[in-house]
Amino acid sequence: MYDCIVDKMRESDIPSAIELWVMQYERYCGGSEPFPRKWAENTVKVREFLSKKVRNGMAVTAKRDDRLLGYMAYDVFSQNGEEAAF
Repeated sequence: MYDCIVDKMRESDIPSAIELWVMQYERYCGGSEPFPRKWAENTVKVREFLSKKVRNGMAVTAKRDDRLLGYMAYDVFSQNGEEAAF
């Protein structure tokens, strides 16, 4: 079990998050024809998406010893009169 800290994502976390995103993309989608290679090579849109989520307070990180282990960006919306996240 990892002892990790979950906290709001900061702009300074985005480069590590992109690195993790590219690594996972290459691992699970890199050799598959439907997934273009350019998505891993040009991460401008990923950076823009994460920056927007950071500004809106809709992204969290999990870190251990200041090393990014994972992250999650989400949306909050109303469903059946209650707030839900996706």
